[in-house]
Amino acid sequence: MKQKIRKWLAISMVMASLSCFSACEEHKHSYADGWLYDDTYHWRIATCGDIEIGLKSEHNFLDNKCTLCGYVKDGPVSPDNPVNPDYPDNPDNPDNPDNPDTPENPDNPDDPDTPDNPDTPDNPDNPGWEEGEPEQGADGLTYTLSLDFDEPGYSVSAGKSTSGSVVIPSTYKTLPVIKIGDNAFAGSSISSITIPNSVTAIGYAAFSNCKSLTSITIPDSVTLVDTQAFEECSSLREIHLPENLEAIYYKTFYNCRSLQKLTIPDKVTTIGRYVFYGCSALTELTVGKSVNSFGEMNFIYCNSLNRVNVTDLDAWCKISFNGTLSNPLYVAHNLYFHDEPVTEVTFPSDLEDISNCVFIGCHTLKKVTFSDSIKSIGFDAFDSCKNLTDVNFGNSQMKTFADQVFLNCTSLKSIVLPDSLEDMGRGVFDGCRVLSKVVLGKNITTIGMYTFKDCDSLKEICYKGSEEDWKKIGIHGLWLGEIRGEPKEMPIRYNYQGEE
Repeated sequence: MKQKIRKWLAISMVMASLSCFSACEEHKHSYADGWLYDDTYHWRIATCGDIEIGLKSEHNFLDNKCTLCGYVKDGPVSPDNPVNPDYPDNPDNPDNPDNPDTPENPDNPDDPDTPDNPDTPDNPDNPGWEEGEPEQGADGLTYTLSLDFDEPGYSVSAGKSTSGSVVIPSTYKTLPVIKIGDNAFAGSSISSITIPNSVTAIGYAAFSNCKSLTSITIPDSVTLVDTQAFEECSSLREIHLPENLEAIYYKTFYNCRSLQKLTIPDKVTTIGRYVFYGCSALTELTVGKSVNSFGEMNFIYCNSLNRVNVTDLDAWCKISFNGTLSNPLYVAHNLYFHDEPVTEVTFPSDLEDISNCVFIGCHTLKKVTFSDSIKSIGFDAFDSCKNLTDVNFGNSQMKTFADQVFLNCTSLKSIVLPDSLEDMGRGVFDGCRVLSKVVLGKNITTIGMYTFKDCDSLKEICYKGSEEDWKKIGIHGLWLGEIRGEPKEMPIRYNYQGEE
């Protein structure tokens, strides 16, 4: 009997497998419209969740762009290029909900709607947000009791006080008012507000879209101004930031189109993304000595900005910039230290890597001296420094130039590159139209595409190695570039020893 049962079970399993196989044979896949891709392949995903290997194939490039999926290989930042920050599937795109830095991303700890956000009432682990019921004060403001800060106190919001001048009291029912709540006055018609020294925090979007607010002084007791706090305050002309502030977050002054000057306090270390986007009246920005990073896309449409002041020039040299439009110099062009234009820079001796875009567009800069500690220069570091004439590498043991380091340095006439240099990126001297002499050390192993594109005055390359050494160098594409579309040949002087 047991043998019959086993035999029946075996037959049933075989029949089920054949049935499943037959169903799969009859199933016809349908595919999503968009392509997925990496550097080598593109493919589509079946709507049933399967991956059809037959649709996975290598890119077919024409002018560095795949003719089928649109992927751009080593291409410029453009809407067609998936490395473009504006590309919807790019994880760095602020509008992509999967971007961990995007407020709309449900996993983003900075998202005010995220339960794990320590500044969110929904976070059960947040000791500062076990709030009581909101209650209306005699002054028309709404107060919410919070018992679990270092000291108990109240969070305040607009309530019925939605226009004119608002004065926030320092206490309510004998307890201090310690925070301006999330969205507290958002969209209201207040024209001015007085904040007491008891307040230590300004919440998410607290004053966003306050179109009538013209000026505000934040007391030094405040240590936190949350994301989008003054977004779209289109009439805001003046704001004093507190000296104890440590960061300026995402879209804090987004589209504050009347803001004219701003000083970033010395304790601020981080400037987030899109902070000054659309500040079209901003003319002057002062950067404190502790800032170590600027987020991306900060100075789009800041067309009036013409002056950047720094309180510590060495500290400026160490800032990390996330792209060209994260640096105010890209727009302002003029850098000042102690009210004097910065014409010379000597990089600090404890710095090893020069940041991307650190002096991009700086028209005051004429001379640069690199310390012996420098090992690499980031992309666009001196891009469009149109008055730069003197570059001194000294005894630097630098090994790497990223792309476009001296792009469009239109006053640079000659340069002696360090003997230690091994790798040069693309377009390093592209557009240096008066550059007539370049000396290369014999340790160079890679020269990128368009290195000397549109170098009209360059007559020869002085190379310290032999002709045989030269032939071993990895030269990519039109390394000597072209002059306004016409290919250019360049003689090489081998075994150069420094003679004229």
